[in-house]
Amino acid sequence: HDNTFTHLTAPRLLYGGIYKHLNETMKLLWTADLKMNTVHVRDVCRAVWTLGRHPEANKQVYNVVDDANSTQGALAELVADIFKIQHDYYGTAISTLAKTDIASVAEEANDKHLTAWAELCSKYGLQHTPLEPSAGHELLLNKQLCLDGRKLRALLQLDVPAPTIDKLKEVLEDYASMNLFPKELLL
Repeated sequence: HDNTFTHLTAPRLLYGGIYKHLNETMKLLWTADLKMNTVHVRDVCRAVWTLGRHPEANKQVYNVVDDANSTQGALAELVADIFKIQHDYYGTAISTLAKTDIASVAEEANDKHLTAWAELCSKYGLQHTPLEPSAGHELLLNKQLCLDGRKLRALLQLDVPAPTIDKLKEVLEDYASMNLFPKELLL
């Protein structure tokens, strides 16, 4: 849709709503400085269109990422501000221990999030939402995602150069308008 960011951002927005519902601190593995690229879907579509119309782009690789140089901490701050929740990190020591059985850690976190999400959907009458707050264990690993988008920038300037509270609220308001997310969590 017109207001969504990558698959990494949407679940984080759901987690914010879940932790508001649970009235708990949102705890994240690793640290705030974990790099995470983002890009607005509008810019993904523009990039596909632009590159598709440039023959010299054929058989070339372009990283379609925004200019934000986002980190887990920056995204968590935005989510925490939107939902007026606290967030914290388990840090490297505990996260390294969790890494030895990351599949179980992911399963436990997903159970917690999916149970709370089901409660929210029931409470607010969301019957058929495709939104799901689960993450594969590979997304919980301490893997930096920091691609260089300069090659694309030579052909295209982004409409949304970085995630902002307003842009993320647009995503949530859009979800709420389609009865996919509880609007009550945005109040």
